[in-house]
Amino acid sequence: MSSSSAAPSAPITDFATELDALVADAMSEWQIPGLAIAVLQNGSVALLKAYGLRDVEAQLPVTTDTHFMICSITKSFTATGLALLVDERRLDWTKPVRDYIPEFRLHDAVATERVTVRDLLCHHSGLPRHDWIHLPGDFSPAQMLAAMRYLESSDDIRSTFQYQNLGYHVAGMVAERISGQSWTQFTQARLTDRLGMTVSFTAKELAATADAAVPYSMDGDTRLRANLYPIWSIPSGGINTSIKDLAHWLRFYLNSGKWEGQQLLSAGLVRELHTPRVHIGASEFSEIGDAHYGFGFGSQTYRGERVVCHSGGWIGWATLMTMLPDRGVGVAVFTNRSGSPVPDILSYYVFDRACGKDPVPWLDRHRERRRKAVAQLDSDRQAHKSVRRTNTRPSHELSEYAGDYDHPGYGRMSITHADNTLQWAYRGMAAPLAHRHYDTFELPEAPERLLPDRLAISFSTDREGNIASLATPLEPLVKDIVFSRIPSGDCMDAAFRKGMRWRLQAPRYDRSGEPGRRRTASPHIARSASLQAGPLSSADVRACGACGLPCGISQGCRRDCERADLPSAERHIPGSASVGHDDGSITSGGARRPLDRGLAQVWGARWWSRCRCHGGELACDDPVQDHQATAHLRRRHR
Repeated sequence: MSSSSAAPSAPITDFATELDALVADAMSEWQIPGLAIAVLQNGSVALLKAYGLRDVEAQLPVTTDTHFMICSITKSFTATGLALLVDERRLDWTKPVRDYIPEFRLHDAVATERVTVRDLLCHHSGLPRHDWIHLPGDFSPAQMLAAMRYLESSDDIRSTFQYQNLGYHVAGMVAERISGQSWTQFTQARLTDRLGMTVSFTAKELAATADAAVPYSMDGDTRLRANLYPIWSIPSGGINTSIKDLAHWLRFYLNSGKWEGQQLLSAGLVRELHTPRVHIGASEFSEIGDAHYGFGFGSQTYRGERVVCHSGGWIGWATLMTMLPDRGVGVAVFTNRSGSPVPDILSYYVFDRACGKDPVPWLDRHRERRRKAVAQLDSDRQAHKSVRRTNTRPSHELSEYAGDYDHPGYGRMSITHADNTLQWAYRGMAAPLAHRHYDTFELPEAPERLLPDRLAISFSTDREGNIASLATPLEPLVKDIVFSRIPSGDCMDAAFRKGMRWRLQAPRYDRSGEPGRRRTASPHIARSASLQAGPLSSADVRACGACGLPCGISQGCRRDCERADLPSAERHIPGSASVGHDDGSITSGGARRPLDRGLAQVWGARWWSRCRCHGGELACDDPVQDHQATAHLRRRHR
């Protein structure tokens, strides 16, 4: 609602002194280094003020021009940008995402076809957070999109609210596809530049800003300087700006999409963005109504008043933007300290006073809760230790857990062994692993840096007793994420493979079926200058003309195919052409038959299903599996 039709509110000047005192008390209680606040009334800025330090060690003060990471308040910009495209009839956000991004895939095939842009904007896709896809920051936008097809859903589409940063990442990509610009270029050109806002989009840009805050986090009751970690899913939370500039954003919305007399976004779409669509949950406080989510904005009631809002949080940052549209009042609060209730305490105080109501003692309520929580920390840590199974030990030597483990969506985890300790590394993060019990280990707590605190990692074996996988709850709302162990050794080194070629050559047979003279006696690693160096091709792996498998290893191959004393699963199958299947069987000679048991274990069904025989040549993209299969067959045919 525009300010001209808003219900009257008490001027901020009537309680500015009391607000200053409240800010000081709250900052002291929660050890907030620096804070900035903006209050808007009647279509203009009524208060713009900064408190404390943006950098404690350097004793640099916060100003109203100090830039903070605003984190998930960015989602309101992403949704607004898409609303502009709807206003121009370039986007129909009721249509499936795949109409705009054909390569969009989810784990659930039905959801893939049905999820709309609106579902992304109100967190209604059925997909839980899966934040560790984007948090490490080493995946490109295209890689994050591709990873989503491997992420398990926790509920059906449109069945429940599940906050989802990756959904806003995809929403940003929709804007890119339609506009032909990057999301940052589009957002600047269509929104922030037109509103006179100075913004940046990366941690690197923030660090280079002359007047920028630095982040702080808490370990219990101790404040720590945190690292400046980027937010790589930029449409979800990447904007940096000052409190003075965000006041322009509040003014734009409190005036129903108008800026300096120009209607940048239709009033109808402003209402559509703010309309409650998905129920989030009930509040524990009687003054606050049930929370809902619209398109890039949350909504609720506060003491009978309609509230539109969005918060933001990250390591060392906590922000909040809140509006009473029917009163024409807006409040924004930025802090450079990890999450606390301080932004809510200040916003609700302003609303109480502006609406002429006695203030609710929010500071006293939250102070009591904070002190209880801090006192409870040691008990919580002891409780965590108490459920550990004592007097247990790992089932294998520690060195046997070392290796690389892959998941098609989450990427690679590496476990190394040194000085009788296991070290964990994952996409730029690293930490020691402590033994918890049996084959489960865990990471330490690290509140000041990016790390999945106390993450449990459980190892599993294959039927031969070898460590084959690890499972870990990177997304608590679905089953543990399973990472499969991958081959290791020289043949996994790209430089090693570049200078080598593996050749499995089949024996030649005369017309009687007896082995004739072969060109090579066994497979070998060729370093000969006569062989062209380079990666594997289909011609590098050949199938035996007698049994259809790459078993041209010894002259016993033909006889093994015909040995009646061997069970069928132990034989090579006659046939000149074979096709692998996911269950480890092959189609050979027109019939589907089992694969040599040992070979199936070496290769694995997943590898075998990728192999296809064409014209007597078995093509595969994994030289390590080729090498392991060769070694098995050589032992088999001695």
